[in-house]
Amino acid sequence: MKKKLFLCLMATTLILSGCSGSENTSEPSEETVSEETENPESETKTEESITDITIEEQLLLEQDGIRVTATGIDTEGSFMGSELKLLIENESDKNITVQARNVSVNEYMVDTSMSADVASQKKINDALTFSESSLEECGISNIANIELSFHIFDSETWDTIFDSEIYHITTSCANSYTQSYDDSGDLIYEDDSVKIISKGKAEDSLWGPEVTIYIENKLEENITVQTRDTSIDGFMVDDSFSPEIAGKKRAISTITFMDSDIEENGLSDFNSIETSFHIYYTDSADTLIDTEPITINL
Repeated sequence: MKKKLFLCLMATTLILSGCSGSENTSEPSEETVSEETENPESETKTEESITDITIEEQLLLEQDGIRVTATGIDTEGSFMGSELKLLIENESDKNITVQARNVSVNEYMVDTSMSADVASQKKINDALTFSESSLEECGISNIANIELSFHIFDSETWDTIFDSEIYHITTSCANSYTQSYDDSGDLIYEDDSVKIISKGKAEDSLWGPEVTIYIENKLEENITVQTRDTSIDGFMVDDSFSPEIAGKKRAISTITFMDSDIEENGLSDFNSIETSFHIYYTDSADTLIDTEPITINL
C-alpha cells in the first residue's frame, strides 16, 4: 500500500522531474547524432547559437478531422524550458485533448509537458515544453532532432480516439551540432536488448535519496524498465523507478527512495543496494526480461 501511494505521489511531479546526473568515471561514448567536427570555431558557434534554432513549418498529423502542425521552436519559450510551437485544429464532432508521447531529443528520452484541450470545430495554438533540467542533465545543449507521437482522447469520456505514429522533426542546427552519449559508470546489466549502467548517487530529491541509472534500448520496440524486490543492507524498501524508453533510444532516470524508509531503518550512510529489473514491452506489457538480483555498489 505504501509503495502504491509513493508511486502516485511521484506521478504528480513527473513533469517537473528531469534526467539525473552524477560524476563520470570514464570517457563518454563517441556515438553522435551528426558527423564529428574538428573545427573549434564551429563547435563554439554551435554552443552560442542555441537561441537561433529554427524549424520549417510542417504538418505532422492529419487524421479523423484532426490536424497538428509544428509551426516553430522557441528556446526561450518559458521558465520551464524550450517550446515546440504547435497549431492544433479539430474539425471532428468531439471535444478532444491532445498530449505528446514517446518524446526524444537527440536520441535521449526527455521530460516534457503538454495537454491541449480543443473543442469541436475549434483550433488552438499550444506548445510542447521540454524540461530545461532534463535537457541539461542528459547533456543536451542544442535541440537537433525531435521525435514524438500524439495521444488523442475524448475530453468528456477520456476514451482514446487514436495514438499516432512517430513524427520526426529536424532543426536548423542538426548538421552542425554533435551530441555525445555519456555511458560511463558501472555496467550492471547488458544483453542483446538493453544496457543498464549505474552512475552513482544523485542529489537527494524532495522524496529522498536517488541513484542515477543510464539505460540504452537496443530494440526497435518500446520498453519499460522497473525495479523489483529492492533492499538496502538487507532491509526491504519502497522505491520508484519506471522509465519508458522508445526503440533505439537512451534514457537517464533515477531510482528514488523514501526518506521515511531510510530513517526508520537507519540507512543514511548506505553504499549499496540490491534489486532486480523487470523489463517489458511497453505497448503489449509482455515481459521481456526478469533479471536475477543485482547488487549496485555506490
